[in-house]
Amino acid sequence: MIETFLELFMNALPLILVYSIPTYFIIIYFSFTFWGVSIKDKWKKILLFATLESIYIGLFIFDLPLYLHLINGIISYFILFFLVFYSLNTIYKIIIPSFAYITAMFLEGISGSVIFLFIPREQFINSVMNMLYITVFITTIMILLNYLMNRKKWFPGKDLIETIKKNKKITLLVCILSIQFLMTALIMSIGYFGSFHNLSKIIYILLFLMIFISLIIMILTFNTIKQSKNEAIRMTQQFYIEDVNRMFTSIRGQRHDFLNHVQVIHGFVKYKKYNQLEEYTKELTEEISEVNEILQIGHPAIAALIQSKMIISLDKKVKFKYEVSGLDGLSLGITSIDIVKILGNLIDNAIDEVNNFPLEKRWINLKVTTENGKLYIITKNPCSIKIQNTKNDLFTSGYSTKEKDLHEGIGLAIVKDRVDYYKGQIKILTSLNNEIEFRVELPLKV
Repeated sequence: MIETFLELFMNALPLILVYSIPTYFIIIYFSFTFWGVSIKDKWKKILLFATLESIYIGLFIFDLPLYLHLINGIISYFILFFLVFYSLNTIYKIIIPSFAYITAMFLEGISGSVIFLFIPREQFINSVMNMLYITVFITTIMILLNYLMNRKKWFPGKDLIETIKKNKKITLLVCILSIQFLMTALIMSIGYFGSFHNLSKIIYILLFLMIFISLIIMILTFNTIKQSKNEAIRMTQQFYIEDVNRMFTSIRGQRHDFLNHVQVIHGFVKYKKYNQLEEYTKELTEEISEVNEILQIGHPAIAALIQSKMIISLDKKVKFKYEVSGLDGLSLGITSIDIVKILGNLIDNAIDEVNNFPLEKRWINLKVTTENGKLYIITKNPCSIKIQNTKNDLFTSGYSTKEKDLHEGIGLAIVKDRVDYYKGQIKILTSLNNEIEFRVELPLKV
């Protein structure tokens, strides 16, 4: 039995050393990089996995029928990966080996199909040097892709996971493309390496084109996802920067006007107009206090946003009151970008609504606070009867109660989407006094 084992091992050793170990190692390495998982402390485990799996598969490669070889290879591959990388997150223990397996079949299918056009299949399988061609091809492609991903700090799989969590349609698309990849590569592998099934060169060329087109579709999909994400971030950051600039402009304006204020105060004192002096300094103090209160808000994005909305409210003669507490030194699990989206759209919606009322009814109350591990955002303002009757439709994208809506009826839909993303809650309350209140509840730790 030992002699038989040694004979099998010696027969498979050239294939194991030249093809299996290098291929397993570089593809698993690539898969870790693709999904954004650090490999600094994992390369030894990757080498161990590649060696053990190569030896195990190599012992049976010449004795098992093709279909049993494929089944045996898949089962041992995933079991061994789970054992070697037992400390890895469960989701990564599934997607990393799956992606690596599909990638390996894809590259083997392409390289085998191209070589098949020049070298007969029987001659290719029986030659270790010919197997080296595939190893060199796969290794070169993987090293190049690894280098590009690390240099650009772009890990498509990591971005894809975040996108999948937000969009179920993307999940379906990725699954369909993955299945198409797997099936096409499987057909090519069986057709090339299976002695029982012969495919003509024309079919191989067609399959090669099919899998190449699938690859292009996947690349375009990833690029579209990345561009959409970057565009959303760019637009929100631009909005955030504008708010910050408005706040700084207001502060610079106060400093610029300081000399004018001193001259006015000096004039009142010189001519002993103390009543006017008291009234003037009272107004000046209120203005300075407003800016100081904003600067004391513990979250820069919220401070900038409130300053911006105060300026807009003053311009539209809306009385805007706010109360922000509990944010000092607090690290929110919600990104500043999403805070701006939620809070900004709620305030914009309130300003648009009260702008239709007489001056004495143009008011907005905002409250932002934290309690019991949750962030609460509450806006309250007057509303029309139409709003009260259609409040269940307010979160529908494109729905608007205004004839000419500058926000195109998507503001509250964005709020609902972001709240749902963080597994929060949003409620709409109306009263007999024709007032509407939005209550947002978000977990501080996500």
